[in-house]
Amino acid sequence: MLCSGRVWKYDSRRPVRILDDWCMMHGSTMKGRTDAVRAVLGYQQKIPVMISERSQQIYFPLFGMNRADNIWVQYRPVLLLRGSTGLFCEIQFDNGSRVPVDCDRRTIQKQLSRCGEIIAYLNRLDHQIIREVIQ
Repeated sequence: MLCSGRVWKYDSRRPVRILDDWCMMHGSTMKGRTDAVRAVLGYQQKIPVMISERSQQIYFPLFGMNRADNIWVQYRPVLLLRGSTGLFCEIQFDNGSRVPVDCDRRTIQKQLSRCGEIIAYLNRLDHQIIREVIQ
Protein backbone atom coordinates (compact mmCIF):
# COMPACT_ATOMS: atom_id res chain seq x y z
CA MET A 1 0.00 0.00 0.00
CA LEU A 2 1.15 3.49 -0.74
CA CYS A 3 0.17 5.59 2.24
CA SER A 4 0.35 9.28 2.97
CA GLY A 5 3.76 10.84 3.04
CA ARG A 6 4.97 8.61 0.19
CA VAL A 7 5.44 5.70 2.60
CA TRP A 8 4.97 2.14 1.36
CA LYS A 9 3.47 -0.36 3.84
CA TYR A 10 3.14 -4.09 3.40
CA ASP A 11 -0.03 -5.92 4.41
CA SER A 12 -0.43 -9.63 3.77
CA ARG A 13 -4.21 -9.36 3.42
CA ARG A 14 -5.83 -9.09 0.01
CA PRO A 15 -7.02 -5.53 -0.76
CA VAL A 16 -10.70 -6.54 -0.69
CA ARG A 17 -10.14 -7.99 2.81
CA ILE A 18 -8.58 -4.72 3.98
CA LEU A 19 -11.50 -2.73 2.54
CA ASP A 20 -14.02 -5.10 4.12
CA ASP A 21 -12.31 -4.76 7.51
CA TRP A 22 -12.39 -0.96 7.19
CA CYS A 23 -16.10 -1.08 6.27
CA MET A 24 -16.77 -3.28 9.30
CA MET A 25 -15.12 -0.67 11.52
CA HIS A 26 -17.85 1.70 10.30
CA GLY A 27 -20.77 -0.70 10.78
CA SER A 28 -21.14 -2.34 7.39
CA THR A 29 -19.56 -4.80 5.00
CA MET A 30 -17.94 -4.19 1.66
CA LYS A 31 -20.62 -6.35 0.06
CA GLY A 32 -23.35 -4.25 1.68
CA ARG A 33 -21.73 -1.06 0.46
CA THR A 34 -21.31 -2.32 -3.11
CA ASP A 35 -24.85 -3.77 -3.17
CA ALA A 36 -26.23 -0.38 -2.11
CA VAL A 37 -24.35 1.45 -4.86
CA ARG A 38 -25.55 -1.13 -7.41
CA ALA A 39 -29.16 -0.71 -6.30
CA VAL A 40 -29.21 3.07 -6.01
CA LEU A 41 -26.91 4.21 -8.81
CA GLY A 42 -27.05 1.21 -11.12
CA TYR A 43 -23.32 0.52 -11.44
CA GLN A 44 -22.47 -3.09 -12.19
CA GLN A 45 -18.68 -3.12 -12.56
CA LYS A 46 -15.72 -1.43 -10.86
CA ILE A 47 -17.90 -0.24 -8.00
CA PRO A 48 -16.36 2.30 -5.62
CA VAL A 49 -16.50 1.41 -1.94
CA MET A 50 -17.41 4.06 0.62
CA ILE A 51 -15.68 3.22 3.87
CA SER A 52 -17.26 6.02 5.92
CA GLU A 53 -20.13 8.37 5.19
CA ARG A 54 -18.89 10.81 7.82
CA SER A 55 -15.42 11.27 6.34
CA GLN A 56 -16.64 10.39 2.84
CA GLN A 57 -13.64 8.10 2.45
CA ILE A 58 -14.09 6.20 -0.81
CA TYR A 59 -11.82 3.79 -2.67
CA PHE A 60 -12.30 2.91 -6.32
CA PRO A 61 -10.88 0.00 -8.33
CA LEU A 62 -9.04 0.51 -11.60
CA PHE A 63 -9.79 -3.01 -12.80
CA GLY A 64 -12.18 -5.80 -11.84
CA MET A 65 -12.51 -6.23 -8.10
CA ASN A 66 -11.28 -9.83 -8.12
CA ARG A 67 -8.34 -9.36 -10.48
CA ALA A 68 -4.99 -10.13 -8.87
CA ASP A 69 -3.46 -7.00 -10.43
CA ASN A 70 -6.28 -4.68 -9.37
CA ILE A 71 -5.31 -1.32 -7.90
CA TRP A 72 -7.51 0.52 -5.39
CA VAL A 73 -7.20 4.31 -5.21
CA GLN A 74 -8.53 6.58 -2.49
CA TYR A 75 -10.81 9.21 -4.03
CA ARG A 76 -10.17 12.34 -1.94
CA PRO A 77 -6.43 12.82 -2.29
CA VAL A 78 -6.41 12.53 -6.10
CA LEU A 79 -5.38 15.92 -7.37
CA LEU A 80 -4.93 15.40 -11.10
CA LEU A 81 -4.17 12.89 -13.79
CA ARG A 82 -1.29 13.05 -16.21
CA GLY A 83 -1.02 11.03 -19.36
CA SER A 84 -2.17 11.32 -22.89
CA THR A 85 -3.60 8.25 -24.49
CA GLY A 86 -3.26 4.52 -24.22
CA LEU A 87 -3.00 2.37 -21.16
CA PHE A 88 -0.75 4.57 -19.06
CA CYS A 89 -1.55 7.35 -16.66
CA GLU A 90 0.08 9.05 -13.73
CA ILE A 91 -2.03 9.91 -10.69
CA GLN A 92 -0.90 12.92 -8.70
CA PHE A 93 -2.08 13.09 -5.11
CA ASP A 94 -2.57 16.15 -2.95
CA ASN A 95 0.61 15.40 -0.98
CA GLY A 96 2.66 15.76 -4.18
CA SER A 97 3.32 12.06 -4.74
CA ARG A 98 2.86 10.68 -8.24
CA VAL A 99 2.09 7.08 -9.05
CA PRO A 100 2.23 5.65 -12.57
CA VAL A 101 -0.49 3.10 -13.35
CA ASP A 102 -1.16 0.92 -16.37
CA CYS A 103 -4.67 2.22 -16.84
CA ASP A 104 -6.39 4.52 -19.30
CA ARG A 105 -6.95 8.08 -18.08
CA ARG A 106 -10.64 7.90 -19.08
CA THR A 107 -11.17 4.91 -16.79
CA ILE A 108 -9.82 6.85 -13.82
CA GLN A 109 -11.86 9.93 -14.74
CA LYS A 110 -14.98 7.77 -14.88
CA GLN A 111 -14.20 6.32 -11.46
CA LEU A 112 -13.64 9.80 -10.01
CA SER A 113 -17.01 10.84 -11.47
CA ARG A 114 -18.71 7.82 -9.87
CA CYS A 115 -17.25 8.71 -6.49
CA GLY A 116 -18.59 12.24 -6.89
CA GLU A 117 -22.03 10.84 -7.73
CA ILE A 118 -22.01 8.68 -4.58
CA ILE A 119 -21.14 11.68 -2.41
CA ALA A 120 -23.76 13.85 -4.14
CA TYR A 121 -26.41 11.16 -3.62
CA LEU A 122 -25.59 10.84 0.08
CA ASN A 123 -25.60 14.62 0.54
CA ARG A 124 -29.03 14.87 -1.15
CA LEU A 125 -30.28 12.05 1.07
CA ASP A 126 -28.96 13.82 4.20
CA HIS A 127 -30.72 17.05 3.21
CA GLN A 128 -33.95 15.17 2.51
CA ILE A 129 -33.86 13.49 5.92
CA ILE A 130 -33.21 16.81 7.65
CA ARG A 131 -36.16 18.42 5.84
CA GLU A 132 -38.44 15.56 6.84
CA VAL A 133 -37.36 15.78 10.48
CA ILE A 134 -37.95 19.54 10.58
CA GLN A 135 -41.43 19.29 9.07
